[in-house]
Amino acid sequence: MKARLALLLVPWLIIAAAWAQPGPGGTALIDSRDECAALQGAWKPIQDGWQAACEVPWNRQDCLRLGGAWTEIAKAGAGGRCLARVSELAIAQQCLDHGGNWSPRGARAPECSFDTPKAPVVTARAADAGKRCDSQKDCTYGCVYDGPPVADWADVLGRCRATNQASGCFSLVESGRLAGSICLK
Repeated sequence: MKARLALLLVPWLIIAAAWAQPGPGGTALIDSRDECAALQGAWKPIQDGWQAACEVPWNRQDCLRLGGAWTEIAKAGAGGRCLARVSELAIAQQCLDHGGNWSPRGARAPECSFDTPKAPVVTARAADAGKRCDSQKDCTYGCVYDGPPVADWADVLGRCRATNQASGCFSLVESGRLAGSICLK
């Protein structure tokens, strides 16, 4: 009985041991600054400011075998530098730590976005508001038609828009004719 059990367990143990070791195509994922330090790496900010990467002292072959990004640098001791792959979980945590919003996997591509407050729109009133017009150039904020429905390019007379606030639908007047309509959000 023990021999049969041993015969069943040995292949399983071999498979488990092989699975636990990073193989030639395996990748090393860094989950934290502490894991980076354990690999004698340096946790460094990268170009976008909120995200950091782990620069490790691996040679080119080990770097590429473990899924890192290798950059040739002639003056570097190993001939370049290696940035180990940082896990998506660690990237998401960095995003949240910097006040960002993380879009999870399943979105087109996971990304970190930062809400930027929108500047308040200042409503400016035109001095020529309501004045009769027949072209856009006649008015500060545009010449619009506000009357019964007519065909495009029909002869019309418009009025100058009152403010710079552009939302809704407008029928534009150009050269004394209805030039079409535009709708803005």
